Amino acid sequence: MAVQWTKEQKQVIEARNSSILVSAAAGSGKTAVLVARIMARILDPADPVGIDELLIVTFTKAAAGEMRERIARALQEAREADPDSAHLAGQAARIHTAQITTIDGFCSSVIRNYGHLISLAPGWRVGEEGEIALLKRDAAAAVMDAAHAEEDPTVRERIVRCVETFAPGKSERPVEEAILRIADAAESSPDPDRFLRECISGADIETGEELMAAPWMRELMASAEEEIRNGYALAERNLALCGEAGGPSQYLASAESDLDLFERLISEKDYDGRVRILSEFSPVRLSTKKNPDGLPEKKDAFKATRSE
Repeated sequence: MAVQWTKEQKQVIEARNSSILVSAAAGSGKTAVLVARIMARILDPADPVGIDELLIVTFTKAAAGEMRERIARALQEAREADPDSAHLAGQAARIHTAQITTIDGFCSSVIRNYGHLISLAPGWRVGEEGEIALLKRDAAAAVMDAAHAEEDPTVRERIVRCVETFAPGKSERPVEEAILRIADAAESSPDPDRFLRECISGADIETGEELMAAPWMRELMASAEEEIRNGYALAERNLALCGEAGGPSQYLASAESDLDLFERLISEKDYDGRVRILSEFSPVRLSTKKNPDGLPEKKDAFKATRSE
Protein backbone atom coordinates (compact mmCIF):
# COMPACT_ATOMS: atom_id res chain seq x y z
CA MET A 1 0.00 0.00 0.00
CA ALA A 2 1.37 3.42 -0.96
CA VAL A 3 2.37 5.73 1.87
CA GLN A 4 0.09 8.73 2.34
CA TRP A 5 2.43 11.68 2.84
CA THR A 6 1.35 14.95 4.42
CA LYS A 7 1.50 18.17 2.40
CA GLU A 8 4.74 19.20 4.14
CA GLN A 9 6.33 15.77 3.66
CA LYS A 10 5.49 15.84 -0.06
CA GLN A 11 7.13 19.27 -0.32
CA VAL A 12 10.34 17.81 1.17
CA ILE A 13 10.27 14.80 -1.15
CA GLU A 14 9.56 16.79 -4.31
CA ALA A 15 11.64 19.96 -3.74
CA ARG A 16 14.37 20.45 -6.37
CA ASN A 17 17.14 22.91 -7.28
CA SER A 18 17.29 24.61 -3.89
CA SER A 19 18.63 24.16 -0.38
CA ILE A 20 16.03 23.00 2.12
CA LEU A 21 16.03 22.71 5.90
CA VAL A 22 13.62 20.28 7.54
CA SER A 23 12.88 20.57 11.24
CA ALA A 24 10.64 17.97 12.85
CA ALA A 25 10.19 16.26 16.20
CA ALA A 26 11.58 12.84 17.06
CA GLY A 27 9.48 10.02 15.68
CA SER A 28 7.80 12.21 13.06
CA GLY A 29 9.14 10.20 10.13
CA LYS A 30 12.13 12.30 9.05
CA THR A 31 14.17 9.26 8.02
CA ALA A 32 11.31 7.80 6.00
CA VAL A 33 10.82 11.13 4.21
CA LEU A 34 14.53 11.39 3.46
CA VAL A 35 14.59 7.86 2.04
CA ALA A 36 11.56 8.75 -0.11
CA ARG A 37 13.33 11.91 -1.31
CA ILE A 38 16.45 9.90 -2.23
CA MET A 39 14.37 7.33 -4.10
CA ALA A 40 12.50 10.10 -5.92
CA ARG A 41 15.85 11.45 -7.13
CA ILE A 42 17.01 7.99 -8.23
CA LEU A 43 13.72 7.28 -10.02
CA ASP A 44 13.29 10.76 -11.52
CA PRO A 45 12.41 10.02 -15.20
CA ALA A 46 13.71 13.38 -16.40
CA ASP A 47 16.94 13.61 -14.40
CA PRO A 48 17.75 10.37 -12.53
CA VAL A 49 20.80 10.31 -10.25
CA GLY A 50 22.92 7.42 -9.05
CA ILE A 51 23.10 6.48 -5.39
CA ASP A 52 26.88 6.89 -5.67
CA GLU A 53 26.37 10.54 -6.73
CA LEU A 54 24.72 11.41 -3.43
CA LEU A 55 26.33 12.26 -0.10
CA ILE A 56 24.13 11.21 2.82
CA VAL A 57 25.55 12.23 6.18
CA THR A 58 24.31 11.25 9.65
CA PHE A 59 25.58 11.89 13.17
CA THR A 60 26.17 8.30 14.25
CA LYS A 61 27.32 5.04 12.65
CA ALA A 62 24.12 3.37 13.81
CA ALA A 63 22.00 5.97 12.01
CA ALA A 64 24.14 5.58 8.87
CA GLY A 65 23.68 1.80 8.97
CA GLU A 66 19.91 2.15 9.39
CA MET A 67 19.75 4.63 6.50
CA ARG A 68 21.71 2.28 4.22
CA GLU A 69 19.40 -0.61 5.10
CA ARG A 70 16.27 1.43 4.42
CA ILE A 71 17.54 2.66 1.05
CA ALA A 72 18.59 -0.88 0.09
CA ARG A 73 15.11 -2.12 1.03
CA ALA A 74 13.45 0.66 -1.00
CA LEU A 75 15.65 -0.17 -4.00
CA GLN A 76 14.71 -3.84 -3.72
CA GLU A 77 11.01 -2.95 -3.68
CA ALA A 78 11.50 -0.69 -6.70
CA ARG A 79 13.30 -3.51 -8.58
CA GLU A 80 10.47 -5.93 -7.80
CA ALA A 81 8.06 -3.40 -9.31
CA ASP A 82 10.31 -2.89 -12.37
CA PRO A 83 12.58 -5.95 -12.75
CA ASP A 84 13.78 -4.95 -16.23
CA SER A 85 15.28 -1.61 -15.13
CA ALA A 86 19.04 -1.62 -15.68
CA HIS A 87 19.27 1.67 -13.77
CA LEU A 88 17.76 0.14 -10.64
CA ALA A 89 19.93 -2.95 -10.95
CA GLY A 90 22.99 -0.72 -11.02
CA GLN A 91 21.83 1.24 -7.97
CA ALA A 92 21.28 -1.94 -5.98
CA ALA A 93 24.83 -3.03 -6.83
CA ARG A 94 26.30 0.32 -5.76
CA ILE A 95 24.43 0.72 -2.47
CA HIS A 96 27.29 -0.90 -0.53
CA THR A 97 29.83 1.66 -1.77
CA ALA A 98 27.54 4.70 -1.58
CA GLN A 99 28.55 7.61 0.65
CA ILE A 100 26.10 6.98 3.50
CA THR A 101 28.24 7.77 6.49
CA THR A 102 28.99 9.98 9.46
CA ILE A 103 30.61 13.41 9.13
CA ASP A 104 33.98 12.14 10.35
CA GLY A 105 33.63 9.03 8.19
CA PHE A 106 33.18 11.19 5.08
CA CYS A 107 36.13 13.39 6.02
CA SER A 108 38.28 10.29 6.51
CA SER A 109 37.30 8.97 3.09
CA VAL A 110 38.25 12.28 1.45
CA ILE A 111 41.67 12.20 3.11
CA ARG A 112 42.11 8.52 2.29
CA ASN A 113 41.35 9.09 -1.41
CA TYR A 114 43.06 12.44 -1.93
CA GLY A 115 45.70 12.65 0.81
CA HIS A 116 48.44 12.24 -1.80
CA LEU A 117 47.57 15.68 -3.19
CA ILE A 118 48.84 17.27 0.03
CA SER A 119 51.74 14.82 0.42
CA LEU A 120 50.08 13.10 3.36
CA ALA A 121 51.92 9.99 4.53
CA PRO A 122 49.99 6.86 3.49
CA GLY A 123 50.14 5.43 7.01
CA TRP A 124 48.06 8.22 8.56
CA ARG A 125 45.45 7.50 11.19
CA VAL A 126 43.03 9.45 13.36
CA GLY A 127 44.65 10.28 16.69
CA GLU A 128 43.27 9.02 19.97
CA GLU A 129 41.71 11.60 22.26
CA GLY A 130 44.61 11.38 24.73
CA GLU A 131 47.19 11.78 21.96
CA ILE A 132 45.44 14.86 20.60
CA ALA A 133 45.27 16.39 24.08
CA LEU A 134 49.05 15.90 24.47
CA LEU A 135 49.72 17.46 21.06
CA LYS A 136 47.58 20.46 21.99
CA ARG A 137 49.49 20.88 25.25
CA ASP A 138 52.78 20.76 23.34
CA ALA A 139 51.43 23.40 20.94
CA ALA A 140 50.37 25.67 23.84
CA ALA A 141 53.82 25.31 25.42
CA ALA A 142 55.42 26.16 22.06
CA VAL A 143 53.28 29.31 21.89
CA MET A 144 54.60 30.36 25.31
CA ASP A 145 58.20 29.62 24.30
CA ALA A 146 57.78 31.76 21.19
CA ALA A 147 56.22 34.53 23.26
CA HIS A 148 59.14 34.64 25.68
CA ALA A 149 61.54 34.77 22.71
CA GLU A 150 59.79 37.90 21.39
CA GLU A 151 62.29 40.71 20.80
CA ASP A 152 59.87 43.66 20.80
CA PRO A 153 60.05 45.09 24.35
CA THR A 154 56.46 46.36 24.22
CA VAL A 155 55.15 42.93 23.29
CA ARG A 156 57.36 41.24 25.89
CA GLU A 157 55.99 43.57 28.58
CA ARG A 158 52.43 42.59 27.63
CA ILE A 159 53.36 38.92 27.76
CA VAL A 160 54.89 39.32 31.23
CA ARG A 161 51.77 41.14 32.45
CA CYS A 162 49.57 38.41 30.97
CA VAL A 163 51.53 35.65 32.70
CA GLU A 164 51.62 37.52 36.03
CA THR A 165 47.87 38.08 35.83
CA PHE A 166 46.75 34.58 34.89
CA ALA A 167 49.56 32.50 36.40
CA PRO A 168 50.74 34.26 39.55
CA GLY A 169 52.44 31.09 40.84
CA LYS A 170 55.56 29.33 39.60
CA SER A 171 53.86 27.49 36.72
CA GLU A 172 52.62 28.94 33.43
CA ARG A 173 50.14 26.09 33.07
CA PRO A 174 47.08 28.35 33.72
CA VAL A 175 48.07 30.49 30.73
CA GLU A 176 48.54 27.41 28.56
CA GLU A 177 45.12 26.14 29.67
CA ALA A 178 43.62 29.50 28.70
CA ILE A 179 45.25 29.24 25.26
CA LEU A 180 43.71 25.79 24.79
CA ARG A 181 40.25 27.01 25.86
CA ILE A 182 40.47 29.93 23.42
CA ALA A 183 41.60 27.55 20.66
CA ASP A 184 38.67 25.22 21.36
CA ALA A 185 36.23 28.13 21.26
CA ALA A 186 37.73 29.39 17.99
CA GLU A 187 37.59 25.93 16.39
CA SER A 188 33.90 25.62 17.26
CA SER A 189 33.05 28.87 15.45
CA PRO A 190 32.35 29.06 11.69
CA ASP A 191 35.24 31.52 11.17
CA PRO A 192 38.04 30.96 13.74
CA ASP A 193 40.16 33.90 12.52
CA ARG A 194 37.23 36.29 12.73
CA PHE A 195 36.36 34.96 16.19
CA LEU A 196 39.89 35.71 17.42
CA ARG A 197 39.89 39.19 15.84
CA GLU A 198 36.60 39.98 17.58
CA CYS A 199 38.06 38.75 20.88
CA ILE A 200 40.97 41.17 20.47
CA SER A 201 38.77 44.11 19.48
CA GLY A 202 36.43 43.33 22.39
CA ALA A 203 39.37 43.73 24.78
CA ASP A 204 40.46 47.09 23.34
CA ILE A 205 39.20 49.10 26.30
CA GLU A 206 40.51 52.38 27.68
CA THR A 207 37.94 53.58 30.24
CA GLY A 208 35.76 52.16 32.98
CA GLU A 209 32.66 53.11 30.98
CA GLU A 210 33.90 51.11 27.99
CA LEU A 211 34.65 48.19 30.29
CA MET A 212 31.13 48.08 31.71
CA ALA A 213 29.65 48.46 28.21
CA ALA A 214 31.65 45.56 26.74
CA PRO A 215 29.40 42.60 25.80
CA TRP A 216 31.58 40.10 27.69
CA MET A 217 31.55 42.30 30.81
CA ARG A 218 27.77 42.59 30.70
CA GLU A 219 27.62 38.81 30.45
CA LEU A 220 29.96 38.44 33.42
CA MET A 221 27.89 40.87 35.47
CA ALA A 222 24.69 38.99 34.60
CA SER A 223 26.38 35.75 35.65
CA ALA A 224 27.54 37.35 38.90
CA GLU A 225 24.01 38.60 39.56
CA GLU A 226 22.67 35.07 39.15
CA GLU A 227 25.34 33.66 41.50
CA ILE A 228 24.52 36.32 44.10
CA ARG A 229 20.80 35.51 43.91
CA ASN A 230 21.58 31.81 44.28
CA GLY A 231 23.84 32.55 47.24
CA TYR A 232 21.10 34.61 48.87
CA ALA A 233 18.63 31.72 48.52
CA LEU A 234 21.11 29.32 50.13
CA ALA A 235 21.88 31.71 52.99
CA GLU A 236 18.16 32.27 53.54
CA ARG A 237 17.63 28.49 53.66
CA ASN A 238 20.33 28.12 56.33
CA LEU A 239 18.91 30.95 58.42
CA ALA A 240 15.50 29.27 58.38
CA LEU A 241 17.15 25.94 59.27
CA CYS A 242 18.63 27.49 62.42
CA GLY A 243 15.13 28.36 63.63
CA GLU A 244 13.64 24.94 63.02
CA ALA A 245 13.08 22.36 65.76
CA GLY A 246 16.29 20.39 66.00
CA GLY A 247 18.05 22.94 63.83
CA PRO A 248 21.65 24.10 64.43
CA SER A 249 20.74 27.21 66.42
CA GLN A 250 24.39 27.56 67.49
CA TYR A 251 25.16 28.60 63.90
CA LEU A 252 22.70 31.52 63.91
CA ALA A 253 25.39 34.23 63.92
CA SER A 254 27.10 32.68 60.91
CA ALA A 255 23.81 32.35 59.04
CA GLU A 256 22.91 36.00 59.72
CA SER A 257 26.35 37.16 58.59
CA ASP A 258 26.11 35.14 55.37
CA LEU A 259 22.67 36.49 54.57
CA ASP A 260 23.79 40.05 55.28
CA LEU A 261 26.64 39.62 52.77
CA PHE A 262 24.29 38.65 49.95
CA GLU A 263 21.78 41.35 50.87
CA ARG A 264 24.52 43.97 50.55
CA LEU A 265 25.72 42.47 47.24
CA ILE A 266 22.18 42.56 45.87
CA SER A 267 21.69 46.20 46.82
CA GLU A 268 25.12 47.19 45.43
CA LYS A 269 25.04 47.15 41.60
CA ASP A 270 28.41 48.81 41.00
CA TYR A 271 31.30 46.51 40.06
CA ASP A 272 33.86 48.24 42.29
CA GLY A 273 31.36 48.34 45.13
CA ARG A 274 30.83 44.61 44.96
CA VAL A 275 34.57 44.00 44.81
CA ARG A 276 34.97 46.09 47.97
CA ILE A 277 32.20 44.20 49.81
CA LEU A 278 33.69 40.84 48.90
CA SER A 279 37.26 41.84 49.74
CA GLU A 280 36.21 43.16 53.16
CA PHE A 281 34.02 40.18 54.01
CA SER A 282 35.30 37.71 56.57
CA PRO A 283 33.05 34.68 57.17
CA VAL A 284 31.92 34.21 60.77
CA ARG A 285 33.35 30.92 62.02
CA LEU A 286 30.86 28.23 62.92
CA SER A 287 30.30 28.02 66.65
CA THR A 288 31.81 25.02 68.41
CA LYS A 289 29.19 25.11 71.16
CA LYS A 290 27.21 21.94 71.72
CA ASN A 291 23.49 21.98 70.97
CA PRO A 292 21.80 19.17 72.90
CA ASP A 293 18.51 19.71 71.04
CA GLY A 294 20.09 19.76 67.57
CA LEU A 295 19.74 16.94 65.09
CA PRO A 296 22.97 15.77 63.38
CA GLU A 297 21.35 15.61 59.94
CA LYS A 298 20.26 19.26 60.15
CA LYS A 299 23.72 20.29 61.30
CA ASP A 300 25.25 18.47 58.32
CA ALA A 301 22.67 20.03 55.97
CA PHE A 302 23.66 23.50 57.21
CA LYS A 303 27.34 22.81 56.62
CA ALA A 304 26.72 21.39 53.15
CA THR A 305 24.61 24.40 52.15
CA ARG A 306 27.15 26.85 53.53
CA SER A 307 29.94 25.10 51.67
CA GLU A 308 27.94 25.42 48.46
